[in-house]
Amino acid sequence: MFSSLKYTAGRRFFSISRTVCQEKPKSKTSVLLESTMDAALNLNRTMEQAKTNTILPSLIKNFNAGETYDPFDFSIAKLNLDRKQKKLNLANETGVFDKKKLNPLDYYTSPNELNKFVSSTGRIQARDVTKLTLKNQKRLSKAIKRSRAVGLMSSVHRVI
Repeated sequence: MFSSLKYTAGRRFFSISRTVCQEKPKSKTSVLLESTMDAALNLNRTMEQAKTNTILPSLIKNFNAGETYDPFDFSIAKLNLDRKQKKLNLANETGVFDKKKLNPLDYYTSPNELNKFVSSTGRIQARDVTKLTLKNQKRLSKAIKRSRAVGLMSSVHRVI
């Protein structure tokens, strides 16, 4: 028995069909080929099931008993509004230096603290990564540059 795979390109995914022909007794290669075809068919089935069974977590809502909902709460516009609110809340977070009321320029002599704000390749991390205000991000970059100029920090990589 010899098996072959036939790939058909659909709109969204490939479908695999299996044709079986009567031939010589199975050799090692044909057994291996058949097992790989079975694996491919199983993978295709699981992928199709996963596409139909999964729901995006952002689309799942938690409803409380006794509350009234507006049709707007179920719209795409509400999802976009929630995303925008989430971004604004993340932007309003204050950084480490604001919480403790410290000046980043005072830390140019302690490279261990400044290394937290440097990538593995030695680049100063962006403001959205460090979660600092514009003022403190500029102070931090100036402190890192001072530390590099003095020779306490490397400009090529992060010191571990």
